[in-house]
Amino acid sequence: MIEEKLLSQLFTKIQDYLNIDKDSPVVNYIGGSSLIKDEYSDIDHNGHTSSEKLLEDVDYYLKYALNTSHPQFNNQLNAGFV
Repeated sequence: MIEEKLLSQLFTKIQDYLNIDKDSPVVNYIGGSSLIKDEYSDIDHNGHTSSEKLLEDVDYYLKYALNTSHPQFNNQLNAGFV
């Protein structure tokens, strides 16, 4: 049951990220050295972490990820396609 709740929360976060407002930025850029987090101590030797920590990490990742589903995103691979 806990896994279902966690997956549901993750999917909701991802859906919210993909259903963005056209006025939001394509990317919230910060430099690579600023992105490094010193919170890997929460991961045990088997690679496990708490559900809350995982959700926080997903939020952090989505906050600074390049949003390729944004209407203003364009690069050489999809140039010319509408």
